[in-house]
Amino acid sequence: MSRSKHVLTFKPGDRVKLSGYFLACTGQRKGSEGTKIWTVKACTCERCNCPDLAERWVNTGELAAELGYWTAEELAEHPYLRDRHVAAANLVHHGKPSLRNEAPVIGKVYP
Repeated sequence: MSRSKHVLTFKPGDRVKLSGYFLACTGQRKGSEGTKIWTVKACTCERCNCPDLAERWVNTGELAAELGYWTAEELAEHPYLRDRHVAAANLVHHGKPSLRNEAPVIGKVYP
């Protein structure tokens, strides 16, 4: 749902929020989702490591268990579901992006 064809990449430690374009398109302009700011966490799941940038997701570190998205059985079977993941195309940097060179880019596949 990104307006541009350029999808941003995020490093662990970057602060991100939902893009205004995404919020407007989904009718969440006045809700609390637009005020949330997350710090990106490193993740090794398939969705965060997708080689296609347009399909890549980002681990926001917000506990999905507290939001009631998954049952205890699903969380036990798939541990990566504990944290909320958001499509990278729907996020923008909040403030200054991290400039740490030692942190790998989320989703970069290493041989």
